Amino acid sequence: MRNIIKVLRAQNNLTQEELAQKIGISRPALSNIENGKVEPGGRIVVKIANIFGMPAEQIFFEEDVMNEEHISFEEKKVLLEAIEERINQLTDDKHLAKLYRIWLTKDLKEFFKVKSYGLISGKDMVAAIEIVRKWEPGVDISKITTQTSREGVFV
Repeated sequence: MRNIIKVLRAQNNLTQEELAQKIGISRPALSNIENGKVEPGGRIVVKIANIFGMPAEQIFFEEDVMNEEHISFEEKKVLLEAIEERINQLTDDKHLAKLYRIWLTKDLKEFFKVKSYGLISGKDMVAAIEIVRKWEPGVDISKITTQTSREGVFV
């Protein structure tokens, strides 16, 4: 079973330990679920869906029916929400928000070497969300990623 728990955890600034506690399981058990090594039981699926306020079918995908476009869509949605949240934290001015949005998406595209930030996926998506959460106009993204790596966000 595939899932986007790692992406949602990053968006919500939760460590594996914190999310595992909320669910009522061990950190290694959560790691195994995130990496698709273990299929969670119904109780755990419901808890995870409730924690993130999303239907379980948007978080978990059966391998045989899962398609990459669906995961990519969900990941893109999470990234877009993170971008909007960060822009709203930085300014209330609509014109400045538009400029910041352009600037931030340009920085993301350049950093991940993609033509569209919508092409960022997988492990890079977790990094992109962390970058967005700490982004400031004029700050070099590579400095943000160095700081994020030292803080152990990518556990």
